[in-house]
Parts: sequence; C-alpha cells; structure tokens
Amino acid sequence: MGYKLETNKANLEKHYLRWCETGDIGEAQLDPNYQKLRAFFVETYSKLKSEGKTTYQLDLPLALAFYDFLNKQPDFAPIYESDYDFWKYIAIYVIPDIVADRHGKTNKPYFYASADKIYPFALYWYIHLSWQGSLEETEKILSGFSTDEILQLVGRPGKLGVSLELFRKMMKRFAGIPKEKWTYGANGSKQTIVRLILIKNTGKLAVLRPEVYPGGIDGYLDMLFADYQ
Repeated sequence: MGYKLETNKANLEKHYLRWCETGDIGEAQLDPNYQKLRAFFVETYSKLKSEGKTTYQLDLPLALAFYDFLNKQPDFAPIYESDYDFWKYIAIYVIPDIVADRHGKTNKPYFYASADKIYPFALYWYIHLSWQGSLEETEKILSGFSTDEILQLVGRPGKLGVSLELFRKMMKRFAGIPKEKWTYGANGSKQTIVRLILIKNTGKLAVLRPEVYPGGIDGYLDMLFADYQ
C-alpha cells in the first residue's frame, strides 16, 4: 500500500490550523505506514532530546536514522523523494508536534510554506545529497557541519535538477577542508565556504554541465574549490 497524499493546499493549511488550535494529531486515523513513521519519529526524537541533543546535534542523527528507516520501508519508492505533497503530509498530519518542538508551532515554512525547509524533507535530502555509501561514512563527513549547512545544501539544487554524484563529491570535499579555512570575510560580512561555493555552483550550473567539463565532475569541483583550498 502506497503512502497517502494531500494535494489540496487549502486542506493542508486547514488541518495545520486545526492542529495548532487543538493539539490533536488524530494518530488512530493515520494509515499504517504513517503510524509506523510517527512511532519512529516519536521514539527517535524523544531519545535524542533526553540525551540533551539540540540543534544540529539533534538534526544529524535524526536525519541519518530517518533516511535509513524510510529506505527500508517496502512501500517507500524514489517517486516520493521529490513529491512535496508527501513531505508536507508528514510534517502536518504525522509529526506536527515534533516540527513545532524543533522550529516553533507558527513557523510555517518548516511545515509547508517553503518547499526546501519542510522539516522531514530537509532531513531526508540532507542525507540523500551527502550519501557516502553507508550511514557511518556519511555521518563521518557531516559531523563538522551545522543546521545552516542543511538549509544551504537542500535549498540550492540547481535549475537542471539534482546531480547526486556532484553533490556527494562536493560534500566530501567540504569535509576535507580544515575548519579554520571555512569562514571568509571580516566582521559582519563573514560567510562559510559552503554557502560561497554553493552559490558559485548555482551560477555555474546555469551555463555549464559538470559531466562534460574538462576532467568531468572532479574537474568541475577543482574549479569550484580553487579559491578555497
């Protein structure tokens, strides 16, 4: 059985507002797949909170566990990965209390108002774009990042879609740069190399194809990172 979706934006917002008012999730009315998903989130999120984890130290292990859990579900398929209605449904119908606890009850972008900020979407795609072949290797390269990098990465896929190979190699390169070289600029103008390179990549992707760049994707990344080594 596939995952139920809500494609009507008005219904999504109506349900969100009703939950804000009543706090009633209606867990018994969820389909079995979503009941299982909610149980996973409640258990995992509560455990991380009880260990004193906050912000990125909570987001990263939750994202890794969520990615692993979802990809082991028999009814989950790649078609859902880019379906924002799927992610909105999870945020609003399945785990609104968790989204609210992490980002605030009235912070609509993390529920449905901003596609790349929807909390379960951002968690899943942060790992998907950074995947290094195993949970352990992926966690290893992501351990030095922050919540800001989640939003920077997930929010800049490029107009021609997502090249998983490009982003996965890019994330590995970021992890290989000493942390003292991560920040550029002075005073209030400081920016991380993650943001600077992702912005540069978005601009380059408008006119270049990394796959056919001299040296392929590795050559393209050499060009992107040339000023930040």
